[in-house]
Amino acid sequence: CMSPARDIGATQLEVTHNGGAEYASSGTLFSYWPSSEILSINPVSGPIAGGTLVTVVGHGLRDTTRCRFGNEVVDGQHYAGVDTVYTVDRLTRQVLSNGTEVTKWTSRTRRYGVAYLICQTPASSAGHVSVQISDAFGGFGMSQDVDFQFRAPAEVYALWPRLGSTEGGAILSVTGSNLLGANRICAFGDAESITAVEVSSKLILCEIPAHPEGAIEVEVSVVSGEGQQLTSSGVAFDYATPISVLGADPAGGPEEGGTLVSVQTDSLDGSLRTFGCRFGTVAPVSARKANDNILQCMSPARDIGATQLEVTHNGGAEYASSGTLFSYWPSSEILSINPVSGPIAGGTLVTVVGHGLRDTTRCRFGNEVVDGQHYAGVDTVYTVDRLTRQVLSNGTEVTKWTSRTRRYGVAYLICQTPASSAGHVSVQISDAFGGFGMSQDVDFQFRAPAEVYALWPRLGSTEGGAILSVTGSNLLGANRICAFGDAESITAVEVSSKLILCEIPAHPEGAIEVEVSVVSGEGQQLTSSGVAFDYATPISVLGADPAGGPEEGGTLVSVQTDSLDGSLRTFGCRFGTVAPVSARKANDNILQCMSPARD
Repeated sequence: CMSPARDIGATQLEVTHNGGAEYASSGTLFSYWPSSEILSINPVSGPIAGGTLVTVVGHGLRDTTRCRFGNEVVDGQHYAGVDTVYTVDRLTRQVLSNGTEVTKWTSRTRRYGVAYLICQTPASSAGHVSVQISDAFGGFGMSQDVDFQFRAPAEVYALWPRLGSTEGGAILSVTGSNLLGANRICAFGDAESITAVEVSSKLILCEIPAHPEGAIEVEVSVVSGEGQQLTSSGVAFDYATPISVLGADPAGGPEEGGTLVSVQTDSLDGSLRTFGCRFGTVAPVSARKANDNILQCMSPARDIGATQLEVTHNGGAEYASSGTLFSYWPSSEILSINPVSGPIAGGTLVTVVGHGLRDTTRCRFGNEVVDGQHYAGVDTVYTVDRLTRQVLSNGTEVTKWTSRTRRYGVAYLICQTPASSAGHVSVQISDAFGGFGMSQDVDFQFRAPAEVYALWPRLGSTEGGAILSVTGSNLLGANRICAFGDAESITAVEVSSKLILCEIPAHPEGAIEVEVSVVSGEGQQLTSSGVAFDYATPISVLGADPAGGPEEGGTLVSVQTDSLDGSLRTFGCRFGTVAPVSARKANDNILQCMSPARD
């Protein structure tokens, strides 16, 4: 058992076998002595592998003194310092409450000087443990607030960005585990180490130093018994020459953005580069590498005027010091288009009505650009300048000129749709500077061709009147109809894109094909799925045997008919409103079914 704290001196040590209800009558003496004392330790942390040499400063430290880290005991080595313990006896007088004076000798232990001990930490799991030292008699005493932290080894998992400029200056995010620690640094190959900013145990930040082009490894410092050392995670970081921007085409676009800008550079070589653009303060804007010198990005929305266009090669961590001007202009505008849908094969002639439409205007359906043809209308843009006055909160009157853009008239443009996948796409038009502006709520729907998969029922009466369920794909559409061979077409009721309902028209006996309408550039056309529907003469019921049965049902009824010929027929009975009731064909004229329960 572990001895508890007690005053110095001898005490009786006894044992119990029933949780403290009684103790053995026999015992032994246990003596408490003045304790060793730790004043400080250095360092206060080390790796879980152990091996850290810890210097202990305190009283009562000798060559025989041992250290305990948590529950692990290690030998210590006294290497310096003189620690002297002596006792001072003095005569003290005390007056009791009854006036009696009592005189007695008292002893006090005094110490001067400190001693130094070195203990090597054992291996341990991560965490804080108490540090204790043995006194001359082998017991351990705990000094208040003295503990040692065993740290799990730091490890680097990933870097962002993975590439930086040879000029340095960007901020590198280092993710890993156990990254917190005193004086943590980042080492970039053979470049000067950088002090890290700790965010959490899983993230630290370092400023990227300048370094020649090429790949290096980034490691972080760890604390060991031998001082600062580096991880060996081997995570690579790539240095690349900064990109120089030479120009942009087009050099401007509409204020709503959407202009596809080709940025001319000196070189875009490098496999790890993640490209982007910055328009003034709007960044990062996604970009793609068109070739070894051209970077393409889409201009974002911005106020009218010129702004600086810059590029990045590491996802926005830093931007090239060189750039070029990009100008934002008043936009073209679409007022309406007609038609608003067409087939995915393309070829639909769409009339665009709006402002800013010219012979050089182009249309964009989604990401596909087609030339437009201006064929009618006059659209005039003019600017109105006016003098405005404003009274500030302090009473000062400010006068200034303001400009407003006005338009009158509309123009008309025709654009032919390209081929596209099914779905809605935005419709945009180019202004005089080659950029594209988006008009609110103007889109075009590319429709996939309708297709019929199955019909239910597959057979119907020549008299018609039943409801046919048509299942397939892409069945939603304006003015959808069902065509039953050469019979009159029927307007469909749309349930979903996979199901429409049509009333079966009358038709002579025999098999026909049921198709549905599709919209094309040439108007309504029909699918060619070739799903068959069979018309049959209605069955005439001549009688039933027996003609009645008990209310509980269960009567086997033979129904006499004129004819039950036909391979596609699925037979059944209906008793009042109870249907369908399964039936079987007994012969070419007899149908048998079991009566259900009824009133």
